[in-house]
Amino acid sequence: MLQSPELRKGHNGFYVYGVVGSSPHSTAIGNLAVVIRGQGVLSTDEDPIRAATPDLWCEARKDGEVQPITWARFFRVKEKKAVAARLDPNNRRARLIFGNATASQAGKYRCEIRTEDGELVFGNMFAYSRPVIHGNASDPMEVSPSDPTLVTSGPLSFPRDSNATIHCPVYAYPHPHIVWYKDGIPLESSARVNFHKNAVEISGLEDTDAGMYRCVASNEFPIYVDGPEQEFEVKFDRELKIGGTQFWEPIPAWGSRHANLETKLVMA
Repeated sequence: MLQSPELRKGHNGFYVYGVVGSSPHSTAIGNLAVVIRGQGVLSTDEDPIRAATPDLWCEARKDGEVQPITWARFFRVKEKKAVAARLDPNNRRARLIFGNATASQAGKYRCEIRTEDGELVFGNMFAYSRPVIHGNASDPMEVSPSDPTLVTSGPLSFPRDSNATIHCPVYAYPHPHIVWYKDGIPLESSARVNFHKNAVEISGLEDTDAGMYRCVASNEFPIYVDGPEQEFEVKFDRELKIGGTQFWEPIPAWGSRHANLETKLVMA
């Protein structure tokens, strides 16, 4: 198990973690991160954006020697969900196979390895993705013809004095920073307006709440080894209508550093 990580600069320019006093123990080594490089900003259940994505891989080393593996798995940290690992034929490396991945597979993973001598070794790894809007057939959306980073959707209708929730249906990792606007003006929290994860919640609707709501979701990460962090952004527009006694709200379509180098994985 990793002990007392110490940050130092690696030969490839990335910061790697040395382990203080680790000589009696194995250390997790891996490629740390991959990027899911999907093209486009709108993915749907019926037509998902997919991209061929490299494997995440990890192995255990002791005194510079790669150790045989008897068991391994990956663990998706946010959902606390185990994901199957595939061992190479020589049982020296464990892989998380992405294949043609979607942005929904982006996130933080933990590699867990048991070596032949019974030692458990683990470290964190990452699959990055820029923000992608996700929808389904029950809630039609389209990319704006004048702005390839903007996705538009149908209006929401709510009666006066009811409560409304407007979702920003985005997948991304690192988790995107989300800013909300109403009719082009930044939306601020108040006694009736609250922000919760990827949504804005408005209580006691009034006529003045009607308008065009926009979420702007952005994140940053380097897309290649030794590269600077780059910013990625997507926008999503939804009109809110007030009046009458009936309302319609769509069902959300979701339940949110590329490095081809060796670097020690760390616990967080």
